[in-house]
Amino acid sequence: MLMLVALLIALPGASAEHVPSVSLYVNDYSSPPILLYSEWSDLEDLCYLIDSVTSAEVGVLIVNSTQPFGIDDLAVEVFNEAGIGKADLDNGVLIVVSIDEQQWRIEVGRGIEYVLNDAKVGRIGRDRLEPNLSSEFTFHPGLKDAIYDIGIEIEENYEEARPNDPQPWKVDWTPVIGGLVLTGVVGVATKGRVILSPTMFVGRRGLPMVRGGFGGGSSGHGGARGWFRR
Repeated sequence: MLMLVALLIALPGASAEHVPSVSLYVNDYSSPPILLYSEWSDLEDLCYLIDSVTSAEVGVLIVNSTQPFGIDDLAVEVFNEAGIGKADLDNGVLIVVSIDEQQWRIEVGRGIEYVLNDAKVGRIGRDRLEPNLSSEFTFHPGLKDAIYDIGIEIEENYEEARPNDPQPWKVDWTPVIGGLVLTGVVGVATKGRVILSPTMFVGRRGLPMVRGGFGGGSSGHGGARGWFRR
């Protein structure tokens, strides 16, 4: 009995204080997943483009609930644990959306706060996220518009912007057969919503990939949050 309890405590997610592990770039931990695979891939490509052009890293985290942290503390914890943004620049941005609590939060790295101040990201959240998070059918457009606006602000106003080759993925042929079979089974069962580990997917060239981590940046504790109705 004691061994079983110890095992349960050691399992990921068993602790009430567990912080979701995120990687480049979009992490949908909602259940069932709110994003279709094509929508998730589209957002990934946009974040990848921002990273490539400016070196700034934009991450997205979708969860059912932010408890026991609350959305503000969870955003900071996830941001710092994942290291969003480049280590020497702290130029990361994290968008957190909690479905059950109907809240959003945009957390900004300390090195890019002069571009994305609290007022500016608050306006992006109110204009882009809040009108579009009312249903699963508009989740993707809302997130895409918000990421796009953030990207434009960075590209036009970030003085340290520099071309970058993120290369967040490496080829891994090991899970090819099993991954394709599992994807097909899960895809049918979920009507196109893929519930696979966020560490494995098919990359831009059709190759099986393992997603990489962020660059080691830290949060500046700046940003904004708000609410939406579903």
